[in-house]
Amino acid sequence: MNTSESYDTNALNTGVVDEITYSTARDVVVAHTNDNGSGLIYSEPVYVQKQKWLLNACPVIGPSIEFDNSARMHVFYFTGNGTEGTGHYYVTSDDLGKTFSSPQSILTSEFLPASAIQTDLSIDGKGNVWFTFGTVPDVIEPGENPTKTINVVVLDKQGKTIGKTSFDSRQSISSTPSLASHGPNTFLSYPDGESTRILSLSLYFQLVNHITSVNLRINRYSMSNLT
Repeated sequence: MNTSESYDTNALNTGVVDEITYSTARDVVVAHTNDNGSGLIYSEPVYVQKQKWLLNACPVIGPSIEFDNSARMHVFYFTGNGTEGTGHYYVTSDDLGKTFSSPQSILTSEFLPASAIQTDLSIDGKGNVWFTFGTVPDVIEPGENPTKTINVVVLDKQGKTIGKTSFDSRQSISSTPSLASHGPNTFLSYPDGESTRILSLSLYFQLVNHITSVNLRINRYSMSNLT
């Protein structure tokens, strides 16, 4: 990697580097400022998953990153060339982004079209990790405005899936669902046509035949018109 890739255009304009190189590889990297926050010089980027997803276009599906109370970094991202195929993956780092865990697939397939819907993640008070991401039909006819699906998946601290659900949404291109956790609830907001839907989600535990199951419950639903 050319070290100039560690700098932004401000670094070029101020003479910190002589040139900036670009690549069509859409691999996700993590870096931090290394100049007391001025934003000119960054640490060497660390690959979250170096798989060389080559795409001469913008996938419009940015990664999400968050720290929990123990300073563990959580990263959720989409790639067209993952360890288990195209799809959404999750990794963690316990050393502030110097190294990452092996990618865990959240949703993968041999063919999974890019949805042009941003991802998001949130960590609730019990350390469960919530993910939201969009999916679209495999085939879209020219001029068609397909119904997109907003998905929610929940993992516990051990990385086990303990809840999932989905909702149809009439979203525009490059729309952004958002998650925020507070107390026992996690709130999901996403655009639906000219309105925004807000869901309050929580996990509840049920004991049946001495086996505890975890279910995802929608506690509250509202819709506000944005026009």
